[in-house]
Amino acid sequence: MSSILTLSFPEVEKRLSQAQKALLFCFSKHQRTNYIDSYFLWYEGDTNLDKIDLESDNYDFELAGIIVDGNLTCEKILNYETDYGVNLIVLGHLNADFIAVGGQQVFVQEDLTVQHLFVGSYNHGNLDVLGDFNCPIVVLDDYDCLVRGEFYGNVLGWGKTIELLHDGETQYVPDGDYDFEDFFDEPYLNAWGSINFSLIVSDIDHDIDVLRKYVLNPETDSITPEIIIESSKSSVFQGMSTDEYVGVYSTQYKSHITDNSMELSILEYDDSFKYSLIGNQVSVFHKNSEDTEFVKLTLGSNIYRKAKRVLLAI
Repeated sequence: MSSILTLSFPEVEKRLSQAQKALLFCFSKHQRTNYIDSYFLWYEGDTNLDKIDLESDNYDFELAGIIVDGNLTCEKILNYETDYGVNLIVLGHLNADFIAVGGQQVFVQEDLTVQHLFVGSYNHGNLDVLGDFNCPIVVLDDYDCLVRGEFYGNVLGWGKTIELLHDGETQYVPDGDYDFEDFFDEPYLNAWGSINFSLIVSDIDHDIDVLRKYVLNPETDSITPEIIIESSKSSVFQGMSTDEYVGVYSTQYKSHITDNSMELSILEYDDSFKYSLIGNQVSVFHKNSEDTEFVKLTLGSNIYRKAKRVLLAI
């Protein structure tokens, strides 16, 4: 078992090379004064742990980071808070089953291998890998990820994707041919294509399978007449013209209601959803910016599932 040292900022600085310090956020010139009175937990040599908790609120205020001077093997590395957190610096290879992090720098000097899932949330944190990054499912929710080796896996991004830096040239890894719905069940998904990060972290922490496959249940998964009628009562649909959308922040709404029919429309960015209720019959349609006409959706499809989340979110 590796020994753990408590080292001050100057003591850690003496142990790191100039090249290492140049890549670490907390040792950058404009951040030195913020960390100079902080300390680090320094693991000497290769380290095996069940879990690394990067939640700042679970430590005293002066802890700046955890440094592993060797390879790190860990089942799960977690941080609920997306604004701040304890930095993690691995001066070797990092192997983990699950990583879900937010508001800190995670630095890996060699290769990063995540067996099941990596989730990075919000732009207050970032991942920097000098070697290769291997992970079957990477979710970046407005989160920066820089890889100086190669990436092997699938990335799903909301606002960001993986940057590959080779010989000073930056390339961007395209999103794979997958949707969030291909990997996550409804509780982990928000209305407009982002994730429920805190629930993902909590369930990983409690050993709940977050990658369980969606199974259609027509009784509970359908958009029912009752859902449409209740949604039509929302203030966003009240007193609206039937000819044009009316905006609420970045989302646009339109409704057309008669004695025996109801049509609700919701538009955000490239996605338009239309919900039609005639008598007791519900039909749901979708159109993106490349479509000329609305397409009727099939119950249980990824876009139908999203359509229901969007409607329930108003």
